[in-house]
Amino acid sequence: MPQPSYFFIIDFREIYSIVIEKYNWVTRERNLVRIDATGILEMLFTTIITRAVEGLTNSDVSVRIQQLIKKGNSELEKGHLFNAIDFFKSGLTSDTSAYEACILNILLGHVYFLNGNLSKSFEYTTAAEQITKNSNNIRAQIMVLTIKEFLYVYEGNFDNAISTFQAIPTLNAIFLDKHWLSVAYMGQGLAYYYRGEFLVALENFEQALDLSKKTVQIEREATYLEVMGIAFHDMGNVEKAADCHKEVLSISRKSNDKVREVYNLGELMLDYCRLGDLDKALKFGRKAYALCLDLGLKYHEFDLLHNIATVWKDKGNLNMAKKYAAEALNIAQKEKSDARICRAMNNLGELYLQLGDIGHAIQHTEDAQILHEKAGDSAVQTSILCNLGLINQKLNDNKQALQYHNQSLKIADDIGFPYGQLENLIAIGDLHNNKGDVRKAILYYSKALGIARECGFKKHEFDINKKIENLGLKAFSKKSQDAQTY
Repeated sequence: MPQPSYFFIIDFREIYSIVIEKYNWVTRERNLVRIDATGILEMLFTTIITRAVEGLTNSDVSVRIQQLIKKGNSELEKGHLFNAIDFFKSGLTSDTSAYEACILNILLGHVYFLNGNLSKSFEYTTAAEQITKNSNNIRAQIMVLTIKEFLYVYEGNFDNAISTFQAIPTLNAIFLDKHWLSVAYMGQGLAYYYRGEFLVALENFEQALDLSKKTVQIEREATYLEVMGIAFHDMGNVEKAADCHKEVLSISRKSNDKVREVYNLGELMLDYCRLGDLDKALKFGRKAYALCLDLGLKYHEFDLLHNIATVWKDKGNLNMAKKYAAEALNIAQKEKSDARICRAMNNLGELYLQLGDIGHAIQHTEDAQILHEKAGDSAVQTSILCNLGLINQKLNDNKQALQYHNQSLKIADDIGFPYGQLENLIAIGDLHNNKGDVRKAILYYSKALGIARECGFKKHEFDINKKIENLGLKAFSKKSQDAQTY
């Protein structure tokens, strides 16, 4: 599974309100906001359904059913899911053909998916699948199997998603359709990605992208490149991630897709932050924020302000970081979003600590801890506990500090969160270093160094190497003194 993180997850597409947080694609960094790949996946799934219904709706579909589909889709656009369900169900009568029933079952499966009812979604999608098998409609069967493949991915049943895919290439050999085969490869890629088999996932993504280019479907090609960019970023191949996002940025500008442009400007900010080029990261972040304001994407101002604050912090300009972080907190408070207020409070607590304002650091971090009980997640909890540990280090309460860091490290280990592990291992190493226990300090620094190298955190790798190098010199100096004394 991809790692939980502190990058906040937002959906610039605003297609529907469903949030499947358990299966969100996330990055390994701590304090930046990722524009939501769940939004991409929802959009991709919605596109699949739309294309399937469009592809199946022909002269064999009666005017009555076509009108019901039109009315149901109109209700969907308004967000009236249950009204849409009523329209689609009303078409399932005795005089409805099997072909028409297949389309209606696909649509019902989609609406229940949007409503978060996966069991009902599977029920109607499976009914559609059975109709295609009975009628030996290969084209429709490929479409329904692809839909079912994506449903399994959302459910988290990746083995079933992969096994569902296996039948598609064989069927496609009978009915050649590069479009649907490319979508199926993307679904299988997602299943392997979530299962942690990244190289196999990327092979499938590349197959999907290659087939997509052959069908000259620019919109879908852009979506695939976005997904691949996220995958490359999460795997540590950030240069390739940036290449993917630049290509999508170019496509979005040519097609005047401003929302997609904001998305990829945001992703490029994350890419360059990971690469250590903070000036470029800030440039892309500012462009994303300016465009966000122009488009009136109010909900997303918080996330981008938070990102910009983090880059200023990494650049060492803590006052500018505090300015943007305070703006983000103000927006979160106006929205009355406990989850966002919690994150913003914690971020400000960390900044106040670095500014040497212990009082405000304690106040904001403890407020974040209280809010976390209402609306936090495990990744944020690791950050709050780590910050409390760092505060206690400043207060010279090393025993309490170690307790907080060990609690934070355990959560990071449990959820498989490398950045949380990294931060706490460094902090614990510092505690042992301050006590003069060189052996334990080097042990924790070495563990942290391994994570930094594996995840491609270049700045952390450099800083940890300096710590180990300094400890080596200290140990060598002590041995020399002991030898001279002897």
